[in-house]
Amino acid sequence: MNLFQKYLFVPTLILFGFGSLFVFQNCSTDVGFEQVPSLEHHENAGEGGVTDGPGGDGGGTGTSGEDSTVRIHVNEEPKDMTQSEGNAVVDFEVIYTGGQATVQCEHNGSVVACDLVDRITISNPPLGPNTFTIVARDANGTPEVETLSWTVYRSIVSVSQHISVDVQSDQVDVIINVDNSGSMLSEQENMANRIQDFISPFSGLDYHIAVTTTSPIGNDEIWKPSLNYVDGKFVPLNPEGDYCIKSSKHSQSQAQTLIRNNVVRGLFLLNDDGSVFKDASGRTRPEGNGWERGIYTTYRAFERAVNNQQGDSSCLRPNVAKHVIVISDERETMTYFDGQANIIREMPDYAKSVGQNLIDYVEDHYGVDTVFKFHSIIVNPDTDEGRQCLQGNGGRYGVEYANLSHLTGGHIGSVCASNYATQLGQIGEQISNSSLTYNLECVAVSNNGNLGRVVIKGTNTEVTEDYGFFGDKVEFGGFLGAGEYTIQYFCYSMD
Repeated sequence: MNLFQKYLFVPTLILFGFGSLFVFQNCSTDVGFEQVPSLEHHENAGEGGVTDGPGGDGGGTGTSGEDSTVRIHVNEEPKDMTQSEGNAVVDFEVIYTGGQATVQCEHNGSVVACDLVDRITISNPPLGPNTFTIVARDANGTPEVETLSWTVYRSIVSVSQHISVDVQSDQVDVIINVDNSGSMLSEQENMANRIQDFISPFSGLDYHIAVTTTSPIGNDEIWKPSLNYVDGKFVPLNPEGDYCIKSSKHSQSQAQTLIRNNVVRGLFLLNDDGSVFKDASGRTRPEGNGWERGIYTTYRAFERAVNNQQGDSSCLRPNVAKHVIVISDERETMTYFDGQANIIREMPDYAKSVGQNLIDYVEDHYGVDTVFKFHSIIVNPDTDEGRQCLQGNGGRYGVEYANLSHLTGGHIGSVCASNYATQLGQIGEQISNSSLTYNLECVAVSNNGNLGRVVIKGTNTEVTEDYGFFGDKVEFGGFLGAGEYTIQYFCYSMD
């Protein structure tokens, strides 16, 4: 099997849920609390009423059996397209076991008639950005919102891009961003138990590996004042004060141990003496906030490093391939429900939760040619396995994470899998092959089944190395010889 066939095979394996490879387990082990943080204590503290947030990490009681939270399951959504492709389709269902739910739909701000279970054809959507918004409300009027976005382009155009190959780099920087909310305990343990399958392909690489969490807040009286690995801060890995694992300092065995010890987060906050932390009201708290924001906290991690605000800003180096791995059973929290005003509000710094903005920030501050890949171990919205994982378990499709992985050519794995060995090994292989990856000027798309080709510059001679197009990158199966090459591919265009 050549590289192109291999990469065709791997997404197919992912799309069909890893078939017989994995045994499903619950996505959430929810923890109940008597009180949740509120906006009175922190501008974005709290979990009650989050529309794109947790499925039970915060207020109320944990779920068991049927899930009484109103949820929107999108079975089919529009993708970027050209005008000539005609219609777009939205297929969804509202799931609610707690009484009578209602639903409202809009396309580009105009009301569209819809039912709780519906398949809607949007005839000839207009040129440019399009949005379709679904608002489902439970019996109390509390909303769940799903916004689908896509762009209608005028045409597909051919692009020719030249690359110069001099020497290959063996440097790579990795951020592991782990959901440390109450629902993630079993998934975190499973991740750590298989971490050797992630690090083993790194032999011979000059790597830096740091760990952070999806929790955007923590430093206030409701949470824990000394919780210092929120808002994109790197976790201190050991008593010696290391904030990232460096191949120049740590052996591979030491690296495995440090990752294992820091990827697993405790279910409850602990005091420095190891006792369970209790707030001023005597309540225990999960270690992580239930407003999981993996894209936002990754953005903040890069921002902190650029501004020398990390514990060790040298963990992220200029012009070095960057890989992020987010592990979560939730989606990016983009909005919350303001119960007092009865409206949905954007989270503070909403723009930093937008995947394209993260891509742009890395490019602007670490070099336009820097390889950047965002890998997701999530409740996969593209698989039957993801849908099975969701049944009654309170997790949510990692839509924003999956979209960013598609954009950057990253791997999408399943947080519901009982064994992470295969998917971690695949991510590790992608990271170790960073020096075989080149950025494209735009996302490569199929033109009548043809993605493109790579030739020696000035000739019609195709390179002999296997290669494939993935998002805005082209990846090779082996090192290209020094020289000049032309990448020919296709992109959407408004022209």
